[in-house]
Order: sequence, then structure tokens, then C-alpha cells
Amino acid sequence: MRTWMKKKREELGMTQQNVADSLGVSKQYYQLIETNKRQCDLCSSLIMNLANCFGMSAIEIVDLENQT
Repeated sequence: MRTWMKKKREELGMTQQNVADSLGVSKQYYQLIETNKRQCDLCSSLIMNLANCFGMSAIEIVDLENQT
């Protein structure tokens, strides 16, 4: 599970649907990403979109991904 993703989402008071809408994906697809059941390695466009959604840099996202 990508606990950093869930933690950040909850810190921002966002639902999975909020993040999914921001990323332009379905809630179900985002759930699969957050629970690490889909897309083992995040593609660069998804990293950039997550960074924008969470108010982080792409480097921070990559660093968090490398820690998991």
C-alpha cells in the first residue's frame, strides 16, 4: 500500500474521488494505485499530476515512491 499517498490525501482533507477527479482517472483506478494493486511504477505524467494535486514537487513524489 502506498501509505504516503493515503496520508497526504487525508492531510489535505481530500477523498479518493477528489484525487481521482484531479488526476482525470476513475475513483476505482485511483484506489488501485493508492493500494498498490495497479501500476507498480508511476509514470511521469501521473507523478506530475499527483504533485500538482498534493502541492508537492515531482522529486518529493519520486522520493516517497522510492521509500516504499
